[in-house]
Amino acid sequence: MYLKIDRGWLSGCFDAIRIVRSDANLIMKPHYLILALAFTGVAAAETVAQPVTLQTSNAGNLYNGSGAESLADRGFFTATFRPFNKALGSLKTFNLKCEIAGELAGSFSSAGGGNASGQMGGTFSINGMTFDGAGGGGGTSGDAGDPLAASFAMTPAYNRDFFVVPAGQPPVGQPYNPIIVDMISGEDSYSISYDSGVSVNFNNVENVSANVTGTFTMTYNYETPQGLEALRIITLVHNGEQETVSIEWTSAAGKTYAIDASDDLSTGGWDAIKTGVAASEDWPTTSFMEVNVPATISRRFYRVREEN
Repeated sequence: MYLKIDRGWLSGCFDAIRIVRSDANLIMKPHYLILALAFTGVAAAETVAQPVTLQTSNAGNLYNGSGAESLADRGFFTATFRPFNKALGSLKTFNLKCEIAGELAGSFSSAGGGNASGQMGGTFSINGMTFDGAGGGGGTSGDAGDPLAASFAMTPAYNRDFFVVPAGQPPVGQPYNPIIVDMISGEDSYSISYDSGVSVNFNNVENVSANVTGTFTMTYNYETPQGLEALRIITLVHNGEQETVSIEWTSAAGKTYAIDASDDLSTGGWDAIKTGVAASEDWPTTSFMEVNVPATISRRFYRVREEN
């Protein structure tokens, strides 16, 4: 069932959204309503960044004498990311950044001078498919009894843009692999791994502590039409058995939102069922669940407003 409504009525019901066309469609379903707004507008660039940090150290196992130890095993640097949400807009590029750095601290043995270093080197893969490589290291040397302080790192930090190329067009920018694009914009989460461990080599040292931190950041860059796309309901699901309604909408970090509901729009009234809902800081959508919604309710309407 589709109902055509005029601009004046719609703008009155959706005072938090700028209408950029003179018509819209209301899609009716049992027990709930999804508002699908047809619009045009100028594309605006948006980004979604997902940082993942991994840390380890040799706490409880300080290095002494001479030898070689594995500070981080192969496979330690693995991060899982959520795929790009196609409902947000059109993915244009995505960027993977990886920074790995560590420190060594202790002293050189009084028996003589020595050295210490940290090393890494390996390849990146997404869901097991290799696509690039990187490495690095660093260390120091000193005389007998000297303090030991050194740093090591992936040099330079890995930073690569992937360009999403429409079908039928030639690749641009960095080497293009459509399989990778399919993975990061699919339905399931995916993993990115740096298959190198971190090894520490040392000679004539005493009580050396070591630590390493790795940070993966996947950033999606996409375009979305201005106006309505900045605030819209993505999903609205009624669970009759649990008597709940779940709402998810696009949101902006730092903003708060109010959720209104009505059982009869002809009366022109909305009831605020929740205010002050803080936007998610980690993802460009925010969710809310209304409870105690009877399974027998014949219809119910919802709207989301950005609060001042």
